[in-house]
Amino acid sequence: MGVDTSKLFDSKGHQFLRVDDVAGGEIAEILGSGELRDGNFGTKFVLPVKIDGKAYDWTVNKTSGKELNKAFGTNTANWVGCKFKVLKLKQPIQGEMKWVLYAEPIVEPSQTKIVKPVELVYPTLQLAIAAVKKGEIDDFHEDLERQVYIGIKK
Repeated sequence: MGVDTSKLFDSKGHQFLRVDDVAGGEIAEILGSGELRDGNFGTKFVLPVKIDGKAYDWTVNKTSGKELNKAFGTNTANWVGCKFKVLKLKQPIQGEMKWVLYAEPIVEPSQTKIVKPVELVYPTLQLAIAAVKKGEIDDFHEDLERQVYIGIKK
């Protein structure tokens, strides 16, 4: 009788990253922009990564996803080639302490352009135009939903 590897390997032959695969502290490189996959516990975001020369598919948890978004932006195409430290921590999961993997992004000085610009809110068009003229902001756009003007300082 054979072994069912359908949950262990994806279509590209990468093994899914498990807590037993790492000690913690390893540096992972993001190999692709990832994809959404349906699984036993709903739809998950799976990201291809390389750790110590081996390719894995990593199911990104919410905490790690938020950290990667903050560091590299919300478009995962920009994440390719970026790196993060793999943190291995014990956390309570459904009442039981379990090992969990988290990403601690490594932001290189050349990546600082990805950081979100500062947004300033102006209640009227005249105030937004005046702020541009004074050099307080570089540009602005209208937020129709909130009925304000959003100024951007790059």
